[in-house]
Amino acid sequence: MSIDREKASARISKLSPEKRAILAKRLQGKGDSDFKTIPQRHRTAPLPLSFAQQRIWFLQQLEIDNPFYNEQIAIHLTGLLDVVSLEKSLNEMIQRHEALRTTFKMVEGQPVQIIASNLTLTLPTVNLCQLPEAQRQLEIQRAATEQSQRPFDLVNGPLLRWTLLQIGRQEYVLLFDMHHIITDGWSLGIIIRELSALYQAFSKRKPASLSELPIQYADFAVWQREYLQGEKLESQLSYWKQQLENA
Repeated sequence: MSIDREKASARISKLSPEKRAILAKRLQGKGDSDFKTIPQRHRTAPLPLSFAQQRIWFLQQLEIDNPFYNEQIAIHLTGLLDVVSLEKSLNEMIQRHEALRTTFKMVEGQPVQIIASNLTLTLPTVNLCQLPEAQRQLEIQRAATEQSQRPFDLVNGPLLRWTLLQIGRQEYVLLFDMHHIITDGWSLGIIIRELSALYQAFSKRKPASLSELPIQYADFAVWQREYLQGEKLESQLSYWKQQLENA
């Protein structure tokens, strides 16, 4: 990566003395960051939604049965598959990540997160091996579309579902759907990596080796609500109003 030093210097020269001092501190690793370590929170009461979750929740209320916030991944699996261990791995993911066992209800006029202490789902398996190749491909597409278009119930949950399609003697497609309010593109990558690690352990009759998570998404949501208020919130709003003024 190359850096245009002249352009960088020109931009720095336009900064106020205060901003140049802040930049110098940050470059030296001495910045006075407001971002503290996010603490764990008690689960004795319903917890607030993050701002991103609140936006998704609000838009979903406008069209309660619209599946536009459904997220689907299709994982192609080959080789000998231990279906029991796969189902165990999927449910371990639910237990590991609170967001995957969270629902959203109204309490005193505000949407809140309700985290279930436990949630166990079965892994439905559909055998398509006997179908001709062309028909099999059509059935895979039909099953994926049908599952992805089925609305989620934010109040009662669960907000994820999966189906295992067997398409050959040692070939499968795992359809994994979640509502966007509990996941995003970055989280999907984590889920795939951790699911692989859990399956490798359970299929060999070994315990899971993933380290314990220091915080959960609900902890971040509470921290965000506490951090972005007062002057900090007004500063953020002012900044984005300026950025979007001529958009």
